[in-house]
Amino acid sequence: MCLINAMCPPGELPTTVRARTLREKNKYASRICRLKKKAQHEANKIKLYGLEQEHRMYTLSQKNLPTLACCNFDKHQPVLIPLVHSILKI
Repeated sequence: MCLINAMCPPGELPTTVRARTLREKNKYASRICRLKKKAQHEANKIKLYGLEQEHRMYTLSQKNLPTLACCNFDKHQPVLIPLVHSILKI
């Protein structure tokens, strides 16, 4: 970016040199654009990996939730049944 801004403005150059300077400036600008896109793509891949890991973790915990709930309910059944009945007023 510094290189592009440091170049002489094309309006101040003679017409013979102007086209070459504009081409050169455009070449540097397009290269910077490509590198930015590539860097953004790599950053997006890293974010995607993290989100996939988080999704896997939540899916696994969601699958195991009924099993854990049943195990804990069986352990505390004598305490929980009267509590459920009082809440539901059965």
